[in-house]
Amino acid sequence: MLKLLFLVRKINRVIGKVWIYFLVHILKLKINQTQNINGIELTINALEKGGQAYFDRGSYQEVINPLYKLIAKECNPDIVIDVGANYGFISVLYAKIFSNSSVVAIEPSKWLCEYIELNKKRNKCNNIEVVQAICDENSGDIKGFSINPVHSQDNRVEAPSSYWKKESVVTTSIDTILSGKKDFHFTFIKIDTQGFEKSVFAGAKTVLKNNSNWLIKTEFSPSHLQKQGTNPKEFLEYLITNYKVVELVGLVNYKTAKIDDLFINNLELSDLDSFFEYLINFNVNKTGWVDLLIKKR
Repeated sequence: MLKLLFLVRKINRVIGKVWIYFLVHILKLKINQTQNINGIELTINALEKGGQAYFDRGSYQEVINPLYKLIAKECNPDIVIDVGANYGFISVLYAKIFSNSSVVAIEPSKWLCEYIELNKKRNKCNNIEVVQAICDENSGDIKGFSINPVHSQDNRVEAPSSYWKKESVVTTSIDTILSGKKDFHFTFIKIDTQGFEKSVFAGAKTVLKNNSNWLIKTEFSPSHLQKQGTNPKEFLEYLITNYKVVELVGLVNYKTAKIDDLFINNLELSDLDSFFEYLINFNVNKTGWVDLLIKKR
């Protein structure tokens, strides 16, 4: 297996993107690779770069991120929602940390949902429910979902190229998911949808308005939002106006005592322009992004 993986990567470097697309999406070839990431057994298709990306330093950090243990201790969520679950790495992590919670893994790609089921069984996480759907403003619609030819973590609703394969997928919403979960006392939600976050928030408007027992960790990428038809600064203004919003860079401090401590320097409307300029410069060509932690005002 190791020799085969070495050969695949060597050919991959020579032939490039066309090679990956042909093997994974035309021939539907799988070469499964499993690695232990600080106690999580993660299986991915070694042929595509999205799966390989999990085997770097960031994933090892994520497993021991004090934020999640802090949420477990202080909030004890009974429902955890992973929007944009990909291979299910975060879903499995949440299922282990929030072991008494119901974890809902929402992922539009059928083949990735199969890997979530595989990783769920491999890690004996019976508290994960896999939902194959686009998390959107409304439920029950059929919408196109675009598959990145070489990197599954960059799958998205609106593709930058007509060459991306498009699948028809049903939509759901956070409000719909939670309407079927009676008497929940706290919900923790992670959102990573490559720029589709505005629609995800729109589909959670009822629960976010009528309930104060929730916490959201979401990616905020102005370049991705723009590509999905969202004005990123207007969306950030909406978030700051309606919720408490704080920048979440990397790991939470090891000795953080309370979640409220993270919100001491929450963003205000007066910070909008300067913070926006600050974060887009986190990466080349003003494509910087950041994670945000959000709760009820």
